[in-house]
Amino acid sequence: MGRMQGGHYDIWRRYCEKLKEDFKGNVGTLVWALFADGIITDEDKAQTEKRKTSEGNLEATCYLIDILFERGNDVLPQIIQVLKRCGHNHWAAILDRDVKALLND
Repeated sequence: MGRMQGGHYDIWRRYCEKLKEDFKGNVGTLVWALFADGIITDEDKAQTEKRKTSEGNLEATCYLIDILFERGNDVLPQIIQVLKRCGHNHWAAILDRDVKALLND
């Protein structure tokens, strides 16, 4: 497993702060979907769950967003599919548009 590279890294970095805020409401659903698709490990899932607090899920969401940088060069299209399944169609569309723009450059 490598690190996101080049354009995919730039896209994820561009939106990561907004993603952290938007995903904190259903970080648990995202964690399970990412785990089911083999994008994150059981240890990643456990570490994310451990960071949930009674005050909210921002710490868990920040951890999750950050570890996704480490899940491979070509993981972004897989993440987009998970976002679609988890009801984050708006973000899936934005990320998909930017990935397609990379291919057309």
